Amino acid sequence: MPLLETIDCKVRFGGNVALDDVSISVEPATVTGLIGPNGAGKTTLFNILSGAILPSAGRVELRGRDVTGWAPHQLLKLGLARSFQVTSVFPGLSVEANLVVAAQTKGRDGLAERVETLLEQLDLVAMRHLEAGVLSHGDQRRLDIGLTLASEPSIILLDEPTAGMTRNDAQQTMDALERMLAGRTIVLVEHDMDLVMRISQRVSVLHRGILIADGPPEEVRENPEVREAYLVGVGRE
Repeated sequence: MPLLETIDCKVRFGGNVALDDVSISVEPATVTGLIGPNGAGKTTLFNILSGAILPSAGRVELRGRDVTGWAPHQLLKLGLARSFQVTSVFPGLSVEANLVVAAQTKGRDGLAERVETLLEQLDLVAMRHLEAGVLSHGDQRRLDIGLTLASEPSIILLDEPTAGMTRNDAQQTMDALERMLAGRTIVLVEHDMDLVMRISQRVSVLHRGILIADGPPEEVRENPEVREAYLVGVGRE
């Protein structure tokens, strides 16, 4: 049984159809990459999965349970967490304090050990006492991912984790992600195609609100419709 899925989800904004009967399935302990050109509907789908918006039709199921329209805090209690393109760190707190605040949602037992593990996985040990607001953009993004992981969710929605990074920062974040995501259930929206194809077991492709491909990365990469709509077309948008 899929851990998370959308079933025939449709979203309308006025007369515009942002998603048109989209069904995706996310299997346990896998990384599902969600790609498509700008305006394809990726953020809208993420908003449905995370409870930020209600689909006009269709439903969302988590472990076989209908959770359509559940609020983000309700889904978090069921183990689903989301990171955003814009960082949500607390700039006036230290890196370590940021992680402590986020990790406390799982209780205080083993708190120090959980925070230490996150600092190591994120390559932020040397910056633990710095205020988050003085970190580089890349370091803030990694810390933000750490805040999402601190509650130890069973399903993680990662929205553009390397957005706005230099190539060096993006590579460092990719390396950290590969270490941290092993064995976790992830849905990933990311423009860096190398990252998506490298760490995903399944890739779903949206174009103009329609799911045009869904399968293993090597099949999706060679799909002519995908190459036209995304791999080639993205450079013209």
